[in-house]
Amino acid sequence: MPHPNSHARRRLVPHGPNAVAILWTEPAWSLAMAWQTSYLTVYLVRMGLTPAGVGAAVGASAVVQVAGLLVSGYLVDHLGRKTVIMAGDFIGWVLTLGLWVMDPRPLILALGVVLLNGFAFVTPAWNSLFAEDVEPSRVSYYFLVLQQLTLFGGLVVPIMAPVVAHMGVRASGHLALAISWPLVAVAWLLRVWWLRESSVGHAQRAARRAGTHPPVGARLRAGLSGANLVLAILRVLIQVSVGLWATFAPLILVAHRAEALAPSALAFLPLGSTVAGGVVLLLQRRWRQAVPARVMGVALLMMVAGMATVSLVPAGQLLPVLAAWALVAAGQALFWTLHTTQWMGALPDAARVDVQAWVGAVSAVLMAVLAPLLAGLLPEMPRSINGMWTALTALGLLVLVIGRRQMRSLSRS
Repeated sequence: MPHPNSHARRRLVPHGPNAVAILWTEPAWSLAMAWQTSYLTVYLVRMGLTPAGVGAAVGASAVVQVAGLLVSGYLVDHLGRKTVIMAGDFIGWVLTLGLWVMDPRPLILALGVVLLNGFAFVTPAWNSLFAEDVEPSRVSYYFLVLQQLTLFGGLVVPIMAPVVAHMGVRASGHLALAISWPLVAVAWLLRVWWLRESSVGHAQRAARRAGTHPPVGARLRAGLSGANLVLAILRVLIQVSVGLWATFAPLILVAHRAEALAPSALAFLPLGSTVAGGVVLLLQRRWRQAVPARVMGVALLMMVAGMATVSLVPAGQLLPVLAAWALVAAGQALFWTLHTTQWMGALPDAARVDVQAWVGAVSAVLMAVLAPLLAGLLPEMPRSINGMWTALTALGLLVLVIGRRQMRSLSRS
């Protein structure tokens, strides 16, 4: 007999797959991430962490992420996708933001960086839950909307420009965190209520209990062949490139030896991302009808051009930086939408979480090595380290060209 409150609960839950519930609650995270993209590392340094300390915290978080990714398949099989995701998001977001608001000492801020980035090991389970139980023809649409929500959260950040100019990075940053914390906490609670385990997740847990689940080695071999191997290599290169860019680019933009922008100018960076995202959205019919690998190549070329431009812009020039930032944002939105859609569709159900986890572990190991290394170079050579993530993105473009024969097996979006 159904529970007497089951009908009432259904009325309060968004109709459709988990992707719909996630999209309804994503704006809270979009706002928090938009501020973090522009200001987090600058805020950390102004609060007392050195660039080397930021790099060490990012490196330590990568080690935590590797450990989590290597056991994520086991955790998902035993606890389910939803439980793993909600536990990781609580520690990485709700708890971290609360610690930063309540006690913003440098040590606590560094610990928060470790928790925020380290517990991103739930991303494979998150991607899987988002894409599963969705009609194949709708997967790319939902991922595109997700990318747009992430970018459109940046519309609020430019409002912070006069606040940053008046209050400074320290006080305005604490205010932004104090606003983000309850919003993310409420969104997290809604996901606890709304999300449900996917049918694939239920099937895998049943197979695990019955002893019919394929061993890890067989799952990895099935998920790392042909086009999937090319997509996995691309994932590693671009994850590391984008991770380094997100960590250090804002510090480079305000460095006196580099772009030397006023901190308040960073508030306009998300505006460039939002405009770029709008252009990608307007042109979606055209690129969704094109060959996926070709569109990914164009996206990577845009990222390379934008990242390289940041190294060449004269000090104090905001508009060229905005244009370059927009180019990188548009390339990211386009690349991740196509890549994740194709990868989620091509990976076997039983291997989806495990392959993502092991690929993510490789990315995290590289971040653990490169983040502290680049942080040490930042004070003396801020412009030169921009070449690292530019080169990684260009290498991804080369991999795409070399693997074009395998990529022909991918379906159109």
